[in-house]
Amino acid sequence: MTMAGRDLFHALRIMPEPPIGQVSAQTARRLDVGWGAWRTNTGLTSASKIAKLRFWLALWRHFGQAQYLVQVDNSYHTATTLRLRQSDDRQHIDVLLVQTASLAQCLKGLLRRRFKRDAPTWRKNLQGRVVVISRYPAAHAQPHLPALPQPGFAPCQEVLLDSLAAAKLPLKIILS
Repeated sequence: MTMAGRDLFHALRIMPEPPIGQVSAQTARRLDVGWGAWRTNTGLTSASKIAKLRFWLALWRHFGQAQYLVQVDNSYHTATTLRLRQSDDRQHIDVLLVQTASLAQCLKGLLRRRFKRDAPTWRKNLQGRVVVISRYPAAHAQPHLPALPQPGFAPCQEVLLDSLAAAKLPLKIILS
């Protein structure tokens, strides 16, 4: 269902950067990169409590090791995990950057958020119309993913679109 060429259900247009041949763009409502994408592992729902604990321990040990370079319009940032969504007014992309590699700092920030205190300085909310995401430093050609306890868990994906479909970096995201 479209209205004036705009897809009402998938607002973000996601393309490989730089464009490769005849690759078509994908659309999504939400894009998770890094830790946010890893925590949605499909094997988690049917796993035992011990397996879930092993999964979360592996995930927390890996927190902050992978980093990404994010260009939001004309500004550049690094992040250990990020989430993109279309804004409520549909005029720009909301970008949430987590810029800490410290697990203790992250847990402290989650507690601050829980008790409605000010957001920590390493958690940034930005808005833009064009977002380009790549690995940081650029020398990393392969994704840096957590080693999960096997069997029973699907391998982690570096990028997830709507918590379902995987994508590969680098990516360019624009409003559709």
